[in-house]
Amino acid sequence: MSRSTLLWTTRTPANRTASRLEVVRCFRLNSWLTYLIAIPLIIAITLLAIFFFAAFAGLFAVIVILAALRVWWFRSTPGRLDAPRSKTGTL
Repeated sequence: MSRSTLLWTTRTPANRTASRLEVVRCFRLNSWLTYLIAIPLIIAITLLAIFFFAAFAGLFAVIVILAALRVWWFRSTPGRLDAPRSKTGTL
């Protein structure tokens, strides 16, 4: 496999007499120019992915905490409601 497989494609020859496939270059860029464009693009995509992962992980953590607090609140509420209350008051 060549080092620039993504920049090349194969097709059958036009005259159909040759048994080999012709290699057609998709991009006419030099390899250094391709890397000059691709590396910052890959870095930017990676940073965006990290940001969105952190944002969704944070939202998930907040939802889990809120659900745990709600369950705790509902489990502790009957104990507070069953406590005797003094209804006697002074007139």
